[in-house]
Amino acid sequence: MKVRFKIWIETDDGGLVMGEGSLRILEAIERKGSLSAAARSLGMSYRAVWGKVRRIEKRLGKALVTGKSGGCDHGGAVLTPEARRLAGVFRELDERATEAVVRLAGETDLVFAREGKADPTGGAQAPRRRRRPTSLPSARARNGR
Repeated sequence: MKVRFKIWIETDDGGLVMGEGSLRILEAIERKGSLSAAARSLGMSYRAVWGKVRRIEKRLGKALVTGKSGGCDHGGAVLTPEARRLAGVFRELDERATEAVVRLAGETDLVFAREGKADPTGGAQAPRRRRRPTSLPSARARNGR
């Protein structure tokens, strides 16, 4: 048997604030210095990264990313002190939780499995939602073809 766990921070009403994915986004923005470069490095769209950052900012009521003016660097993005603090708190929480789980797993003769990061679903992912078909007829149907 294996012990797995996943940890995240949420608001009092259950809205996700910080998890593994959010941390990766903030770290990529910090490392790359721009939202678009961070998105590319994560294999995500700019819109997806920006949307996730904005959603967290809305839940917290605080800015996490600010823009920097152009010039020779053509602008970019910088993490706010609040974003750095949040990322640091999450890393510390994750490290301490991991240490506790490893210790407890050892005491119970269970194996602590962490491939990359913990996945409580055992690798299973929720099925992706299918797009609803549009109710509009295709161009061929409209033109009688």
